[in-house]
Amino acid sequence: MWHEPITRYTLGVGAMFSLYWLCNRFIVSPLLEKGRLPKDKKYLVSTALLYLPGLGLLLLFIKDLPVFQVSPQGFGTADYIVVFMAQFFAFVLMVPFTILEIKLGLVTSQAWEQQQKEKSQGLNAVLLILMVPLMEELLCRKLLGDILGNDQAGLFLCMSAIVFSLLHLQTGRIAVAVGMLHTGFLWSWVYVSSGSLLLCTAYHILFNLLMTFIPEYMKKITSEKANGIYTIVLSLIGTTGFVWMMSKSAHFWPPELLDMQNSWQRIFGNWGFWVLAAVCVGSYILGNRAMKEKSASPESS
Repeated sequence: MWHEPITRYTLGVGAMFSLYWLCNRFIVSPLLEKGRLPKDKKYLVSTALLYLPGLGLLLLFIKDLPVFQVSPQGFGTADYIVVFMAQFFAFVLMVPFTILEIKLGLVTSQAWEQQQKEKSQGLNAVLLILMVPLMEELLCRKLLGDILGNDQAGLFLCMSAIVFSLLHLQTGRIAVAVGMLHTGFLWSWVYVSSGSLLLCTAYHILFNLLMTFIPEYMKKITSEKANGIYTIVLSLIGTTGFVWMMSKSAHFWPPELLDMQNSWQRIFGNWGFWVLAAVCVGSYILGNRAMKEKSASPESS
């Protein structure tokens, strides 16, 4: 079972995030408490701890696995435009889950707004727009695609989307994880169909820019009404793209890309996947708790 690519990969990602949380707990948090690390640098340091030693640890787990080339499928420019539109359907999916989280007390609107505000400032914004998308696409698309290849495209699409969703539980938001399940699947399709990591990264960067940073910027310089109109337009674009893809499913999901007969069974029947899931659920609990504590502190009010 250890020689299964899925097992090696999921255990590697689990070890990567476990190291990240240990570093946060025993390095970043003590430095913050002692005043040796500025609060606005926390996200920078945490990101560095995740993707520098953590990514190296993952590579150790999968270093001797065979590497396959992902061959482009020959889709046209119009197809990629439709997929680009469809990625914004994530916003529509996130809305009911956000409302449910607030209703159940899993998150407060103040905590979410504070988190978004911090990530949209200074160097944190540069990281989230440029570096994090590149690292996440390398982790969830390139490395996983290399060990599965075109022959297991269906498995890759499912696995990549699920892992990408699980990793976003660290935000402390179930709604974010749901939205990233949708975008993760689409960006996996982009990688399988094009073989281009840079194209996936471009989609990811533009998504972050249009979904997070432009709305935050508009809140500062325009009215709530203008921001609401922008959100509605983005939602309509996403819905249109998603409906178009579903109506043309035979074109967008040809048999060689949708060979998923045993994909779900292989994923959910793999013990490495459940180790990763446990790590990510733990990160959700810690992230949710930290977000609540921060929003309740006098400094954030």
